[in-house]
Amino acid sequence: MLLFPGETTPLRVVAQNGRRVAVCGGQCDRSDRPLSCRLFPFLPVPTDDGTISVRLDMRGRGVCPLVRLEKEAAFSHRFLHRVRRAGQQLLRDSETRAFLWSLRREAETCEEMRQLLFEK
Repeated sequence: MLLFPGETTPLRVVAQNGRRVAVCGGQCDRSDRPLSCRLFPFLPVPTDDGTISVRLDMRGRGVCPLVRLEKEAAFSHRFLHRVRRAGQQLLRDSETRAFLWSLRREAETCEEMRQLLFEK
């Protein structure tokens, strides 16, 4: 899972495309999970008006059937609210805010490519 700026973890960390990624075998101590894992399969996305929108993270299509089916409604409103609150807190830090904006741009690019390839 992608590590947020300044985030540490006892899991193995590798560099991927200039970012740090925590790697596990699918089972780890839940208290050691990186933030991306705790938010999965959602992504807190900054909006133009300075708030947070919560979107399914389409990068999870390969590992999460609910992402493949685009079933956001399968998740509790409480969980979605907490992802949004976490995103609002993350926006307070300038480095993390820039990181979230870069993730938003990546998500938008992925969505554009998906539409071009799979929608008629």
